Amino acid sequence: AAQFLVDRKADALITVRAGQNAGEVLLAAGVAVWKASGHTAAEELKALEAGNLSRLNSFHAGFHGRA
Repeated sequence: AAQFLVDRKADALITVRAGQNAGEVLLAAGVAVWKASGHTAAEELKALEAGNLSRLNSFHAGFHGRA
């Protein structure tokens, strides 16, 4: 999914969490990753435009191979 965003030249992602591999891909491509606050997409975009979202700086190890 991260490579999909990079391939489509996304410059930002708003998400609750992201895995380490995705984080590395996104950050290496210059995609800003923002921490979602749990609202609707429209509300998240308004919060981003208003400067009210924080950068997501912590990426988890991922869920690969786990059921």
